[in-house]
Amino acid sequence: MKKTKSAKDLAFDKERAKCRKEIRELSSQLIKQRIDIDRLKQDIDRKDMELQEKDEWIRRFLVKRR
Repeated sequence: MKKTKSAKDLAFDKERAKCRKEIRELSSQLIKQRIDIDRLKQDIDRKDMELQEKDEWIRRFLVKRR
């Protein structure tokens, strides 16, 4: 025998479904933001390496000129 849910239970289930949907959406946004952050960190690391290489070239050039 199946019990029928009260209006209060139905309202609770509806609110719970709404909250779960919001949690899923926020989790998805968080994952996307973490991916973006990782990509930006990689870009920063690459730029740092380029700067270090250029600094080294500048030092070498200046040593040769002396």
